Amino acid sequence: GTMASELHLLKSNREELVANILFVEPFLDRLLQYDEIVQEEYEETVAKVTPQDRARALLDIVEAKGRGAFRHFREHLKKVNPELEEVLHRCPKHNLRLKLYCEECEQLLCRDCRSEDHKDHRCASVVAEGEAIRREFTAFKRKNRKVLMEHRKGSNDCD
Repeated sequence: GTMASELHLLKSNREELVANILFVEPFLDRLLQYDEIVQEEYEETVAKVTPQDRARALLDIVEAKGRGAFRHFREHLKKVNPELEEVLHRCPKHNLRLKLYCEECEQLLCRDCRSEDHKDHRCASVVAEGEAIRREFTAFKRKNRKVLMEHRKGSNDCD
């Protein structure tokens, strides 16, 4: 399930996370605030000697506690280090970015998944699709801004 793949991403990227999480306290504060951990677990983690050991202890807690703790961990990581948080959105099987969408299976894929299991399926680039939608939306806004302005002018005349 989803939790298994989330744990897999934590494990696959553990060394990168350990090397880059310098302050565990804000993560632990959040976990404590949402009752994911108890004060004793907080104190045991911050008592570790090196920042790396504290980060390892934090990751152990997140892995042991499951989905709620993972969600709070990921949301705080996104706030403090969005580049690092990106590793938690990769393909759990290949640890690659999910850049493709298989229209037949309705799922996000990395390039290796595409060549292994979705060879003959219709797949779209998430990036290209996103840019196309952004362009359409911008054009829609521009067109409708004029309509809205004219409508507002018209309704002011009636007052």
